[in-house]
Amino acid sequence: MSVHPRESAAADVRALLDEMAAGVMPSRERMTGVLEGALAVLAYEPPPRDPAPELLRALALMVGDPRIVSTGDLGRSLDGMLNTEKACSLGGNRMRQMLARGWVVRERFARWAVTPEGRAEHERRAGAAPASDVAPG
Repeated sequence: MSVHPRESAAADVRALLDEMAAGVMPSRERMTGVLEGALAVLAYEPPPRDPAPELLRALALMVGDPRIVSTGDLGRSLDGMLNTEKACSLGGNRMRQMLARGWVVRERFARWAVTPEGRAEHERRAGAAPASDVAPG
């Protein structure tokens, strides 16, 4: 049974987050590799009807943890991945489509990361009470 690249990338990101939750700090190289692999799947795979919400959520959690990557790292990884030789060899129209999809991925990701659901998940992983559960004053 083969695993779809999108599912595999989401599993890699979740495994990294689980390791960190267990107190294991993976190397920066491994974390960057997982991030770039997930972004490559999002940008190069044929676009599904669904914008891969599980993978986007996993990436949002990854970037939400300052021990892993910053949003600047996310942008640099995405830009670097889109400017590879493979991307440049695709030709004008295909390259423009892929770059546009990359920006859509980044925008959707950024929007999810600041939703109440995204913030609550960041806080849960960090061990803090969600903001909605904290009494005012």
